[in-house]
Amino acid sequence: MSYAGAFLKTQGTDISIQRATPVPSKVSMKRSTNSTSYLGAREAYYSGLVLADSDLKAGEVFSIGSDKYLVQTALKSFGDMEIEFMAAKTNAIVDIKRHTETVDQYGNFTQEWKDIGTNVDCFGEIVTYQTRQVDPGILEGTRYIFQISKNVGVILRDRIVYNSKNYDVISVDDTMEVFRLQLGVDTRED
Repeated sequence: MSYAGAFLKTQGTDISIQRATPVPSKVSMKRSTNSTSYLGAREAYYSGLVLADSDLKAGEVFSIGSDKYLVQTALKSFGDMEIEFMAAKTNAIVDIKRHTETVDQYGNFTQEWKDIGTNVDCFGEIVTYQTRQVDPGILEGTRYIFQISKNVGVILRDRIVYNSKNYDVISVDDTMEVFRLQLGVDTRED
């Protein structure tokens, strides 16, 4: 066993990786953005080390008590073979809906919003003037930016329900195992 693995087993913090059957493990982590002036980022991003037998992957969510973290990257450490990761502390729970059109037995079209995911943990930030200054890739109508696991399967024009309000997915940026979504106000009918 590596020095890091022995340290994690004796001094690490207990976590639960959110899978079909939750997987317990141990982690050591710290904030990874102490030098930034943007307070939202300072409170959100973490880096750390987790036991290799957890097989933690990017796009997964783990919890420490009531706090949840969306793993952005997870790679084997060269020195000790444990897993190094970067994660964002989740601050939003959303529902995801997709507009579907079907034909009934009489040939009539019916349209409805079908649930793709419910109670999905993600990291979101409101788009401010400061955000627009730092990130020139933000579209004109973007109100929120959310990071969400690719496992959910969000696509362009899906609906995100956040705080009982509907938002239209107007951009999906593929960043490895996490999608970066830009959301605008959704004016489509229910």
